[in-house]
Amino acid sequence: MPHTLKKRFDSKTSKERKCWAWLGHFDKNGYGKIRVGKTSLGAHRASWMLYYGDIPKDLCVLHKCDVPSCVNPKHLFLGTRAENNKDRHMKGRNADKRGEKNSKSKLTEKNVALIKKLYTTGDYKQAALAARFGVGQSAISRVVTNLRWGHLTNRL
Repeated sequence: MPHTLKKRFDSKTSKERKCWAWLGHFDKNGYGKIRVGKTSLGAHRASWMLYYGDIPKDLCVLHKCDVPSCVNPKHLFLGTRAENNKDRHMKGRNADKRGEKNSKSKLTEKNVALIKKLYTTGDYKQAALAARFGVGQSAISRVVTNLRWGHLTNRL
């Protein structure tokens, strides 16, 4: 017999504390995930829907407790994307992960400064700079056009 969404939700939730802990799958940001048909849905969104009903298309489900894995409906509220961004910023979760602060970055600020300097001489093509710095040509293109590392423009 197939489980209802409520039964599956409850089986993946620990309600022993104020924040109900999600015990199922998580995304890379620590938010619980649950499958609803062929769609993966945020567990906090599923909680809202189970306890309060549909979520208007243009609204987000936010956490009062600021615990991404919490699915306690009493800790949730609706807000616009702008309100969600403001809430995240006010709670200090607006981490700057640009440049070297990004764990996936292969370049350093010194590399970027040198790439821009060499490129502006006209003596180096993007492919040659890419080979020299161990990145793809598209990474060099994004550096020289300020699509990446643009936050350094005033500092270089």
